[in-house]
Amino acid sequence: MGRNTIIKPPKKGRARLVAMNEALVLGSLRQHELTAAADSLNVRLNAEITERKLVEVALRESEERFRALFELGPVAVYSCDARGVVQNFNRRSAELWGREPKLGDKSERFCGSHKMFRPDGSFLAHKRCPMADVLSGKIPGVRDAEVVLERPDGSRVTIVVNIRPLKYSGGKITGAINCFYDITERKEAEAARRRLEILTVSNLELETEIIRQRTLVETRRQSELHQSQLLEQSNRMQEQMRWLSRQVLSAQEDERKEISRELHDVIAQTLTGINIRLSALKKAAAIDTNGLKKNIDQTQRLVEKSVDIIHQFARELRPAVLDDLGLIPALHTFLKDFSVRSGVHAHLTASTQVEQLEITHRTALFRVAQEALTNVARHAKASRVEVSLQPVDDNFVLKIKDDGKSFKAERAFDGTSKRLGLLGMRERVEMVGGTFSIKSAPGHGTTIQVEIPLAKTQKPTLKKSARPALKRP
Repeated sequence: MGRNTIIKPPKKGRARLVAMNEALVLGSLRQHELTAAADSLNVRLNAEITERKLVEVALRESEERFRALFELGPVAVYSCDARGVVQNFNRRSAELWGREPKLGDKSERFCGSHKMFRPDGSFLAHKRCPMADVLSGKIPGVRDAEVVLERPDGSRVTIVVNIRPLKYSGGKITGAINCFYDITERKEAEAARRRLEILTVSNLELETEIIRQRTLVETRRQSELHQSQLLEQSNRMQEQMRWLSRQVLSAQEDERKEISRELHDVIAQTLTGINIRLSALKKAAAIDTNGLKKNIDQTQRLVEKSVDIIHQFARELRPAVLDDLGLIPALHTFLKDFSVRSGVHAHLTASTQVEQLEITHRTALFRVAQEALTNVARHAKASRVEVSLQPVDDNFVLKIKDDGKSFKAERAFDGTSKRLGLLGMRERVEMVGGTFSIKSAPGHGTTIQVEIPLAKTQKPTLKKSARPALKRP
């Protein structure tokens, strides 16, 4: 071969080489396309990330603006979940409620107010309020409904509520939002306007009436002056009569004390001495005739009976137990003797705080009970009588109730009744500043009630001490 001769590869190897070159070129092109696609994707991802961050920042700023508007807005707003549990509320809501409910607390349902009322003043339970009706699906929503809220301090405000439910796309209720605002001042202004309209109409009528009345003023002035003088004179006379009555009753009580002491200390002791002497004569007569012994026996029995009567008389005039032990023991003793004498079952229920009353008040209560029970024994034909002494509010109340026959109680003080004991009881009670009342009806017997006012330093605690029933012997 010569120097410039070219050696050619076989046809089969040349085709393979061409295929390999084409594959290398295509791979290089594909790698370039993948690199370019990756770069483009990175650019788009960076742009999306940047855009998302901008959206998040905008969303936070929007939420902050919404929260500021939510908190600073003049309208109260709160939301509940499907169960009615309060999830969120703004400052204005807490101001109108007068309290701040605990978010998420299951006991804080439907509304954060202390109490709710309807416009007519009737009570409205939380579980029946408009929010509860919306969440239960009873109503689709509420628009401009009036509700009255009561705060914990007792003050009330009238509000207008607007409630809209929150739902999933499927229509299921997930909660509700309530926007409400205070219309108390508007309601007061409307009421004032209505009053003003009424007053305007009334003012015209009043002006006409005033003109008519002025023509009678001078004549009436003279008449009223005369009536005032008569009334003042009557008041002075009544005060004098009350003073005289107090003096008389006080003197009567002093006299009864003295008589009681005299009967017990002098007469009873004298009769006891006579009884002792008669006993001695009885022993001496045992030696003599039986006639003398019989006379002495009879005399001794009379003396013993006289001693018992005098002791009973002394207790009724002024029982020593009233001064020594107090009103309750005195009443207990009197009721026991009353049951024995009359056969009427008596029961006493009393609070020991009655002993804190002044002695004049306790004496008045005892005398009223004494006179009332005497009337029961004489006139009522009762089988049972209940006596109660209890503190009620700022008074101490004595109540005497029997199951006997009734009478016309309204005639007791009209001057036609012969029951002077009732007049005496009322006068005795009024002299110590109390009130006296009596009720009587067929089938219900008669009830006498006395109320004695308590001084602030004497106001008792409601501690009761009930006496056992006094059983008929």
